[in-house]
Amino acid sequence: VEFAGALTKNRSVETLELAGQSIAVEGATALGDALAENRFLTSLALDWCELGEEGAAALVDGLARNQCLRSLNMENNEIGAEGAKALAEAIAKNQYLKDFCLSGNEMEAEGAVAIANALAKNCCLESLNLTYNQIGDEGATALGDALTKNNCLKSLNLHDNDIGSEGAEALVGALSKNQSLESLNLEVNGIGVGGAKALAEALVQNQCIKELNLEDTKIGDEGAMALASTKNPFLKKLKIPINEIGVKGAKGLADALVEFKCLEDLNLSGNKIGDEGTLAIANAIQSYNHSLVNLNLDGNGIGDSGVVGLAKMLQTNMVLRNLDLRNNHKMTDVGRKALGLAMRHNRVLDSLERPDGPRDCPWSQSVEFFTICNSISFWKVVQDEGSAIPWSNMVHVLLNGPVYPWKYWPEDKVKSYRLSMVLILLQNRPDIVVEMERGSTDLSKNAPKRRRIE
Repeated sequence: VEFAGALTKNRSVETLELAGQSIAVEGATALGDALAENRFLTSLALDWCELGEEGAAALVDGLARNQCLRSLNMENNEIGAEGAKALAEAIAKNQYLKDFCLSGNEMEAEGAVAIANALAKNCCLESLNLTYNQIGDEGATALGDALTKNNCLKSLNLHDNDIGSEGAEALVGALSKNQSLESLNLEVNGIGVGGAKALAEALVQNQCIKELNLEDTKIGDEGAMALASTKNPFLKKLKIPINEIGVKGAKGLADALVEFKCLEDLNLSGNKIGDEGTLAIANAIQSYNHSLVNLNLDGNGIGDSGVVGLAKMLQTNMVLRNLDLRNNHKMTDVGRKALGLAMRHNRVLDSLERPDGPRDCPWSQSVEFFTICNSISFWKVVQDEGSAIPWSNMVHVLLNGPVYPWKYWPEDKVKSYRLSMVLILLQNRPDIVVEMERGSTDLSKNAPKRRRIE
């Protein structure tokens, strides 16, 4: 309370984090009074502060009058529907707040409707987080109606809110009219094929959505194909993990990559596209996509033929920077060798998450996979307690230092592996050999860009 009183006079504090403090109603009342007078605080974190609906109500007047606060986090305060209704009054009046988080507050549909009505009047808020609030179809429908009137909100996060196909259709239908929303998160909501199709229809007209998260939304192959059919040239990030997407959906997305000219991030983890779907995507990237930077295929049942297709793509692709192949345990030494060969040609890939971890990867099979040449360095293979080793110390570390995967292997295998990697390094980096012959200890000028291989 005393601290809040000091804020009325303070002219220097711009960020205040009170997360986890039990300020309750009395503290919220004092903060509300301070916010009404303070002209310098721009960011306030009140997450997990046991505010309840009364504490939320105590902040309303101060928030409505405040003209400097830009970010407010009130996550997990059990404000309920009544607290949400009170805060809605402040949202309707405040024309300065940009970022508002109300995640995990049990507001349900009634509270969401109140927030939506306020959002329709607000012309300043850019980011709204309502995750874990069980707003259901009714709340989603109200928010959809608000989006037809609001043209300021850029990011809406509705993760895990019991939204079904009906609510999703009403919500995304607004996107054909709304021209401000850039990021929509519907993760862990059962929007199904119907919701995906409605979203696809909206995306045909919408030119603003750049990030779309549909993880675990039950869209399946049919929903994936519907999204692919939009061929939206403005979308930059598409996350559709854990959706039972198979070969059919993967092929549909592959065909769409020619039109997804701005797509930089595609996450298909936890699906079942297999080798056939992987080959379709790899061929599409190799043939006509020149924008994709991040590709996540974690846990898709990919074997050697799919990995070989990706390796072939990597030999010529100069755009992709991060590739995740974890939990694809069907790959054998054939796939590892193909990836090792690809790494000899590729000069841009920064991160390659391996299909199998060090615990289940026999040392004799992994040498080819970890081959280095030219611009390739180790990252997890050459590091010391999680930090990348300076290039000038690489040989010393290979022979003597602690290196991540080897701690799981027998000592004799570790020694043999160390020597193998030093030989590979020296064979493929003649400039390093020259510097060593000259007696130089500073090889950093010859160091290629470090790359992360996990």
